[in-house]
Amino acid sequence: MLRPRRPAGDLFLPHHVGWTELEAAVASAAADLPRRVRLLERRGAATRPSRVLNLPETEYLKCLVLEVE
Repeated sequence: MLRPRRPAGDLFLPHHVGWTELEAAVASAAADLPRRVRLLERRGAATRPSRVLNLPETEYLKCLVLEVE
């Protein structure tokens, strides 16, 4: 089960976890909660340095801004 380090905290995952896997893991963890979890924003690294399409490791920063009601 995924758990942040503290309320309103950060969750760190390896760089090779893609957006789909990250969102699926968060959705799975949210399903275990008796509260509503809303995705407010999806963020990543700045456009420089640019992402290399056939090298997913270059998209290593991923951030989901969530609201837990």
